[in-house]
Amino acid sequence: MQEGGWIVPQPDTSTVRLECPVDSQLPELLRGLGYNLQSGGIGERLMPFAETLKEHGRTNTITRQQVGVGIVGLWQLDLRCVFAANAETRTCAGIC
Repeated sequence: MQEGGWIVPQPDTSTVRLECPVDSQLPELLRGLGYNLQSGGIGERLMPFAETLKEHGRTNTITRQQVGVGIVGLWQLDLRCVFAANAETRTCAGIC
């Protein structure tokens, strides 16, 4: 997502889980658009990161891509409420 989050839907349910970095502005942005988010606490997510190494005694550097555990904020959004609100008062606000 553009604002730094991940949508994690479960099959056959109307509740969608959003995961975003703890310092992300995504929950406030969605609330500002009128969505009712419920906090689900914090959790862990495998996230990519780059590591740059410098060889000892040389000027060569090596950049490696790795995956590590990151801490994320968990949020829940009930899509039944979103679709009902969109049908009555507004469009999808550009995030669907």
